[in-house]
Amino acid sequence: MLNRGGWRRPAGRRVLGLGAGVLALALSACSSSGSSGGAAPAPSGGPAAGGGSGTLVVDLAGGSGTVDPAQACGTFDVDFLSQFYARLTQYGSAPGPQGTTQFDPDNIKPWFAKSWTVSKDGRTYTFTLPAGAKFANGDPMNAAAVKYSLNRSITTGGCGSYFILDGLYTPALVKSVSAPDPATVVIRLNEADANFPQDLAQPAAGIVDPKVVEANGGVVKGKVNQWMQGHIAGGSGPYVLASYNPGTSASLQPNPNYFGPAAGSPKIKVNFIGDDSTLLLRARSGEADVTIGLSPQAAHSLVGNSCCKVVVNPTTMSLQIMMPGSHPPLNNADFRAALSYALPAQQILTKIGYGYGQLYYGPYPPLMKPEYDASLEAPRPYSLSKAKSLLARSGVRAPVKLDMIIDGSVPVSQQLATIAQASWKALGVNVTISTLSDANFETKINTNPKPYQLAVTTDGPGVIDAGYYLGYDMLCKSPYNAAGICVPGADKLLNQARATVDPARRLSLYRQIIPLWTANSPKIPVYAKDDITVLSPRVTRYFYADETTMWNWAAR
Repeated sequence: MLNRGGWRRPAGRRVLGLGAGVLALALSACSSSGSSGGAAPAPSGGPAAGGGSGTLVVDLAGGSGTVDPAQACGTFDVDFLSQFYARLTQYGSAPGPQGTTQFDPDNIKPWFAKSWTVSKDGRTYTFTLPAGAKFANGDPMNAAAVKYSLNRSITTGGCGSYFILDGLYTPALVKSVSAPDPATVVIRLNEADANFPQDLAQPAAGIVDPKVVEANGGVVKGKVNQWMQGHIAGGSGPYVLASYNPGTSASLQPNPNYFGPAAGSPKIKVNFIGDDSTLLLRARSGEADVTIGLSPQAAHSLVGNSCCKVVVNPTTMSLQIMMPGSHPPLNNADFRAALSYALPAQQILTKIGYGYGQLYYGPYPPLMKPEYDASLEAPRPYSLSKAKSLLARSGVRAPVKLDMIIDGSVPVSQQLATIAQASWKALGVNVTISTLSDANFETKINTNPKPYQLAVTTDGPGVIDAGYYLGYDMLCKSPYNAAGICVPGADKLLNQARATVDPARRLSLYRQIIPLWTANSPKIPVYAKDDITVLSPRVTRYFYADETTMWNWAAR
């Protein structure tokens, strides 16, 4: 959902908490970021100059529906296209588990930009670009291309717009983008925003070739460019597409004109595999070097096996049950609370999640610090008696029939739905499970008003910030409200917090949201999920990021 960036969410496999560091970075008066030298910055994630001699085989547990940075919402969309488009900024790196590295959302670094400065009021960003850069096809890659790319993502109004605008539409966060010369981009905001450097690190801000886009449909406000759905426009990132069979496979090769250091592998073969047992077999046999999206059960079966290394990264993603309040009786807070107490969350984490996660109940997952408060977001214990009491207080009379949609390509969703179905039957709540394809599920989730009663999804922030996350999760009048949640008092506090630049005041407002949110039980965050990646012994370098950065991976 953007977010997994929606839906999932403006992205997908989202991670790590965002502290005050980015806030200070964005609002430092006349601050400068990155080196001022002429050399292109190395992509984050460790040594950037090659490192592997063999073809890297990557298995993803889902296909890519689009390679257009302006439209990508789902996890696998964003993960895949990230390889082909550079952005002005990127995440820094930090040590990860088992000798790996991981991205650091508190450290935003230059990428295509050599450096940038911020005005005293935090509303004007001036980026300096390298001279002579080219797209993979040889066209000039300059300030005009950056301006075109950002304006295109904003204008088309897809998930990319949400990323770049940080979910701020009234007024729109970005006031203007200008290119006074080929090496300078000036972005003016309508208000200071602590997240903006991180917004520009999202794949939605990928730099496309204006010449290629204009030759293939151009930009039409509010419209999807169908050609861009399956083609790369110029190519500004470390890799280009050598071949692409949507939903099945793709072959990646290094961009011959990439402005930065060489990518880690001379060739990458990507397989889109929706079957968990096939993913497991290929990981165990060594046919895949990197496997992403295995179920916790399958990944756990590989722990201690010499075939591979199971790498676990805590994230701000969580397994959730959405309960849009637009559908009676789910518009009743006591009824929603009854469902939450009748769900055995600990059993689910143990039996389905195999312990790869952490229980909580509230608006902020445990890794979203400092906003998360363990004393206010304690897990809800399973209590059928309390659930029945709340159901009686709600005035909703059993039996009740509800429909729940799930993504059929996600094994955990099916397992959670089955447990919820069995558990809620004791309340007289009868659930029908509708299994959808990944594409149909994403469409349903992102449609407003919500055309479903219940949905199981993995959700988390694209831009890793509490305000951004709640911005698409509970804004009462936002067309981008993916969860269909409206808590008026919390909504007011959220708007105040997003407009506040003082860190202490901002944190205070976010913390005040927690009791209002939990009292309304707007959805069920079953548990915060760890990200699980399986690596073969051939892998010599692995960097975990919010969106995959395959150019930082290498194999023998």
